[in-house]
Formats: sequence, C-alpha cells, structure tokens
Amino acid sequence: MTGPTTGYCDVPLEPGAAFVGVRLRPGHFQRILGLEPIRLHGDALIGAAVLGQWPDMAALCVPASDQQELAGRLVRFVRKRDAESDFEVAPLGRNIISALHASGGRLRIAELAAMHGVSERTARRVLLRATGLTPKAFAAIIQFHRALRLLRDHHLSPADAAFEAGFADQSHMTRVFRRLGGFSPARLPEVTLVTISD
Repeated sequence: MTGPTTGYCDVPLEPGAAFVGVRLRPGHFQRILGLEPIRLHGDALIGAAVLGQWPDMAALCVPASDQQELAGRLVRFVRKRDAESDFEVAPLGRNIISALHASGGRLRIAELAAMHGVSERTARRVLLRATGLTPKAFAAIIQFHRALRLLRDHHLSPADAAFEAGFADQSHMTRVFRRLGGFSPARLPEVTLVTISD
C-alpha cells in the first residue's frame, strides 16, 4: 500500500508471481481507505503493516488461479469499501482537482484560487487535504499520466508527447518519467490498465 508519492516504489517479486493494483481517483483515498492521504505521504506499507491497518485486505492475498481472479477480487473490495463509506470530498476540493485535471496540470495555484474565489493558502490546503500532495507535485503527476497516455494509447512519438503534455522538451519528460515511474518514455512497462467505471 503506497500513499501519495512523487516517486516510484519497487515491489520485490519472485519468478512466476503476478500482481494487480488499483490507483485511486484523486480525493477517493480517504473514502476507500478511511484515512487522510497525507498520513501515508511518501510511505509504502508491505505485508503485516498493511494487514495491521486494514485486516479485511487479507482476503485479497489468497492465491488465485490467474490475474483476472485477483483483479475481480480487488474491484469487489474497492466497490464494497466505496459503498460503505459516508466520506465525501468537499465540493471545493472536487472542483479544484477537476480544474487542475482539465488543464493537464498546467494551472498554477494562484489561477486555481482565483477561479474558485479563495485565497492561494486555502486552495493549497484543500488540495493537500484531498490528495496528500502539494499543488506542484499533483500537477507533475497529472502531466506524467497525460504523457503516458499519449505514448501508450495514441502512439505519439516521445517528442510529440512531451510537447502535447506541456513539458519543456523531451529530455525534461524523460527525467520526470524516471523520477515518477522508474522507466523511460522509450521503454514503457508492459502492464494492462483497466478503468473501473462509476
């Protein structure tokens, strides 16, 4: 279990092992996991540390016949936790997150604050509470994910993806990919990404 972070986390795997994971939508960390994201900022819990915090996750760790079974278990777990939660992200937090996403991470905190009629300090606090990240860190992650989708799904060249995602140049994008993902734009990892709707 990793909290909000500005770097990647290596997970040790044995030969033949497989895993599935879920990246929670910004603002949904507390809804699904029951604690503010800032409490796990930059942290990674493994094994007993995870089960100590969330004992019901033990059911996710039972061996499975294939990745689809593991994925199905994880989807059911997230949906159940979501249905049982009464936590809601404040409307201001949702609006600021949406505006930053819509801009591809290009809006500055001063612009976000002005758009929503609040001070920069308030906008920064609201975003930190909802995501566990500073506005600059969250914007960098949005930009990284946009570039990744442009490369994977739209098959843009690294230079074109860097331009479209708003990086200064291709080498800037490469540095961000290495820092956030642990890989380069030229060597994307082989993973299957699935979106859980609703």
